[in-house]
Amino acid sequence: MKIMGLLLCFFLPSLAGAASLNWVAPARTAQVGQPLNLTLELLRPEGASALPPLLTERQLAGRFLLLSSGQKPTKKIGSEESLQVEYRLLPLKEGAQILPSLNSAWGKTDPLKLKVAPGKLPQPQKPQPLSAPWSPWPLLGALLLFLGFAFWRLRPGKKLATLPPRLSPLEQLQADLEQLRSQLPQASGEWIVRRLSWILRQYLTEIKNIPALAHSTEEFLNSIQTLPSLTTEQLGLLAGFFSFADQVKFAKTQPDPGQTQEAFNTIRRFITPQEAHGI
Repeated sequence: MKIMGLLLCFFLPSLAGAASLNWVAPARTAQVGQPLNLTLELLRPEGASALPPLLTERQLAGRFLLLSSGQKPTKKIGSEESLQVEYRLLPLKEGAQILPSLNSAWGKTDPLKLKVAPGKLPQPQKPQPLSAPWSPWPLLGALLLFLGFAFWRLRPGKKLATLPPRLSPLEQLQADLEQLRSQLPQASGEWIVRRLSWILRQYLTEIKNIPALAHSTEEFLNSIQTLPSLTTEQLGLLAGFFSFADQVKFAKTQPDPGQTQEAFNTIRRFITPQEAHGI
């Protein structure tokens, strides 16, 4: 009986944290040029932090065009929460098409098979040419302003201002975080999270020589897996934060103040080992 009790104590938390991922009543037919609406639902235990994966242009592989995506308000169903993301796609190719499985740490969807009928794609509208009379006065004014500023800067007897010393990547990250923290009361949670993502990517670009600003989140996370200077905990913090940042950017998730503060805390936990080593 003691052994049975220990087994239950071990497995029950895992069962309580389980989540399921499915397409909600997906359509099986579509037509080229006619928008198609799909809804992805994540059922999770109440209070869990699981988020659904994103459907990307790479997964659509030129067969569909992603027109828009948006997250519905979370609904409570019994002891579970329903988190739904709506996708609006435009079929581009006729015939049998398959949307691949969406994988996450909480499950995966089955491949979605669609039969796309022939149709016509909407023709893009030609932009109307804009024409305006050309005037030399704005250019002349800008030239005079530039010459006046140059004369003022280089006039005899003026001491040139010395530039402040360049901050290290870690010092710049700390300064950016402190400045962003002061903007929490008046800035939106979406802007704060997207700004945090940019600051962290810029820091990693400078210290790890990784083109983080040019990579997608998936490519970037894969590129840092082999870096010996990052611990397993730090890699997990990065994966969790950038997954949440993608939800804010692409699924239009509106983070509440608690989620925004948790994003700050995640960044602080990530850079604590960096501060200890001064990098």
